[in-house]
Order: sequence, then structure tokens, then C-alpha cells
Amino acid sequence: MTALVLVFLTLVNQAEPPTLRLDSPFAPAETPFTAASWNRLLETARASRTDRGYWHAVVRVDSIVVDSAAGLVRPFLAFEDGPMSRMAALRLEGGRRVRATDLERTFRAHAGKPADRNHLDRFETDLLATGWFRSAAVTGIEGAPDAARLVVRVVERPSAASDALIGYAPGGDGWMGYFDLDLRHTFGVGTYAGFRFERLRPLESSLEAHGQGRWFGAEARFFNQDTTYRTTEITALPRWESGHRWTLEAVLGLRHVRSAVSTSTGFDGLERRIGLRATYADGQGLRLGTESTIGLRETRTDAWRTTTAALLADWEQGPWALRLRARTTEARVRTPDQAYRIGGAADLRGYREGELRANRYAWSDAEYRWGAADDTQLFVFAGGGYAAAGLWSAGFGFRYPTPLGRMELTYGGRGLVHVRLSAGR
Repeated sequence: MTALVLVFLTLVNQAEPPTLRLDSPFAPAETPFTAASWNRLLETARASRTDRGYWHAVVRVDSIVVDSAAGLVRPFLAFEDGPMSRMAALRLEGGRRVRATDLERTFRAHAGKPADRNHLDRFETDLLATGWFRSAAVTGIEGAPDAARLVVRVVERPSAASDALIGYAPGGDGWMGYFDLDLRHTFGVGTYAGFRFERLRPLESSLEAHGQGRWFGAEARFFNQDTTYRTTEITALPRWESGHRWTLEAVLGLRHVRSAVSTSTGFDGLERRIGLRATYADGQGLRLGTESTIGLRETRTDAWRTTTAALLADWEQGPWALRLRARTTEARVRTPDQAYRIGGAADLRGYREGELRANRYAWSDAEYRWGAADDTQLFVFAGGGYAAAGLWSAGFGFRYPTPLGRMELTYGGRGLVHVRLSAGR
């Protein structure tokens, strides 16, 4: 058949007919039908692989159809599978801060496996699970069958991210506002720093600085309530990752409390805290987190232990998003900032930011969305739980892109409106 093609090409060139073009998935569009382009087409076909990851060892021409009216030549090729490609190396395209060497731990779990569609999908899922990319896709395979190199095209997440919450809602003392600003900057793979400022109610605020490296993180937090209670807390977080799915952090913290009221209340003192955090992300919308800590507080006259535990779960699939939050703390004496704060635009919507205070609670909510994530999106939500009394929440809202970031407006009942602006998240 190849000899017949060459004879056909000779006759075409001698007759000088209108230019014919190749119509094949193995040739770029508008490719002229020449001897050189025909040879390139066969080379491209031989270098291709099946969805199962096999190389095409033999390529033959079954037939050729010439559409003279359209000026197209359509070759029909047949293949015989050769050896299977196995993943051995990685070439990254589109990376600015992330390099191929930064993905060695992720790739190690896939090295030596067949480069079929199933394994490639799993590898792309693990790349997204790192949290470093908006998108990641294997666009090609290079090299010999037993040492194939994957060509991966990625789009990184922005280095700077911000999240601002503002609101104005009816409260026990009339209408009141709240403010929450969270800023973060990424310096490299797994390395970032940021700070967060909250003003939840008159004369109550907190300031937090946090950072993370590849193997170590740290947090510092200052809380003030009407100059009556002031808390300073410093926490070290040695961390360990497993394939960017599991993350374990040891919690080693010191917390100092100063109270303007009489020391007989037992608030003044130093607390040492140890614990463990664990998170899991499957890269397909599921994220789980747990935390458990034990703190020993000492005052001038007494000492006691404080224990905490938490469970968090998030799941997104298609238009649905589900969340679950549960926390508990046990202590004989608590400072005002140790009671859990519930409610707000990023928490249980339908309640003011930090409106509810409880030593233990559990709630979940579900959200259904219309529209793409990067475009205008409408949503409705409903949820409920328990925190000393029953909780319920229901409402609607919309998100839309702006030059400053993604704006979110939520109506949560009782005349309450949440406003949220996020950029780079």
C-alpha cells in the first residue's frame, strides 16, 4: 500500500492538480499532501500510543479516500500493538514556582506503572491533590517504551491570596457589623506566610500570623476583649506529608492569659499544649481533618488540664457541596476566647459572625449551585446542628467575578446579609 501511495503522489505532482490536504488526526489541519508530509504522518502514527498505554509497533495503510470536491485525502490506518509504555520520568510545562523535582514524591508512587489512561488519570488526580495547581493534564509521552517520560501541562494557583468578610446584621444591641481579613502569600512549594485580622463585635478582636515550610509550620495569635482579657499564643507545627494526600502535624504550643479581673477567677496563667492534626485530600473533592490536643494550665494556686477534639469534612461533586463540623472542649475554667464561635459567611450561614458560643457543637450544611465555578454562580443552601440548642440555617445567594476577586453575597434569613470577597483562592 505504501508503494501505491508513492505512485499516487508521483502522478499528482505530474498532473499539477489543485492542492490536496491531509485529513487525519495524525497531521495538523491544512497540511498539504506531499511525500514529506505523508512520511511525517506515518512517523507520528508510529509514535502514538493506545489508551491502554501500548506503543504502535506496526502501522499500515488499509485504504485511502480522495475527496476531490473538498480537496482532502483521508488515509485509514491499522495498528498492531507493541510494548507498553511505563512511566519513568516527568517533564513539566507551565510551572513558574513549582519544578519537576518538587513533584518527585508524588511521581514516585506512579513510577514504573503502565502509562494507560487509568494510571494517567490517577496521576493527574494526585497532582491536583497537592493544592499547587488550578489544572494539570498529561499532554504527551516521550522516550522509549520502558522509560517513558510524561509531558505534563499545569496552571499554578496565584502566589497571593486574600479573603475578606464584611457584614451588617441585627444583634442583641441593635445592628452591628463585623470584619474578617485573611491574607496569604506563597513563596514556593509548600511554603507560605500570612496573617488574619478579625473584629467580631465591639471591642473584641484578634490578630493571627501564620506560616509554613516544607517540614515545619508556626502560628502566633493575639486576642483582646475590651482590655479585660488578653491572650497570647504561640504554636509550633512540625509536619509530615505522604504523597500530598495525608498530612500530619504535631501541635506544640504555649498560651499566656492575662486578666484585668481578680486572679481568684483562675484565668491568669500559662498553658502548655500538645496535640496532633491530620488531614486527608483525595484530589476529587473530598477533604477530611481531625485534631486532638491536651493542655496543662497553671496559675498561682492551681493546675488543671484542658482537652479538645475536632472533626471537619468537606465534599464537592458537580453542583453539590457538603460540609460537616464538630468540636468539643473539656476544661474546668475557660477564658472567653476558648469557647467555640459559630456562625458567619465562612461558617454556619444565617447567623452573625461568631454569634453563638459553645463548648461543644456539631453542624452540617448542603449547597446546590447553578453555573460554572469561574463565572456567575447562583446557589441555595440548608443545614442544621446542635450547640446547647438546635441550630438551623437556610438561604440563597450568588457569586460573581470582579476585577478585585470573586464576590459572594448571601442572604441567610432574619434580615442577615453576608458579603465575602476572595481573590487567588
